[in-house]
Amino acid sequence: MRAALQGGARPVPSATPDSRVQNLAPLVVGGGLGALTAASIFAGGGSTDQSLHWIGGLALLLALGCVAASFAGYLSVPRPSHLATASLVIMSALVLWTGASISWSLAPDRSWVFFNRGLVYVSFAVLGVFAGTIVSRRYAAGGLAL
Repeated sequence: MRAALQGGARPVPSATPDSRVQNLAPLVVGGGLGALTAASIFAGGGSTDQSLHWIGGLALLLALGCVAASFAGYLSVPRPSHLATASLVIMSALVLWTGASISWSLAPDRSWVFFNRGLVYVSFAVLGVFAGTIVSRRYAAGGLAL
């Protein structure tokens, strides 16, 4: 205690995120989105539900991670256009309606499948909004061309 009072104490670190983590976060998101895109194309299974759970689960986790990282200050907060915001809101409302319809559906198992599919679509849309702020168009085009 005495050493702290005499000036031997270390300064309290600031609440700003570490710059190394801020530089690494876009690479992780871009790499994760690239891997998810490749998995969707090459192991997606078309219109079947075989790979929906693992690809969709990873997409949902990455989207939630992006939102959490933007709240923590590690990623920049995306500023989508009004049209993109309206599209996300309408898509999310449709998915919520699909989830609510499970309770009165004649085939609740099929409603549950379509709710899961819609949740994956919303997750990929959120990831697309984050990718638009993280990855430049040139790198995105190069990655898609590769």
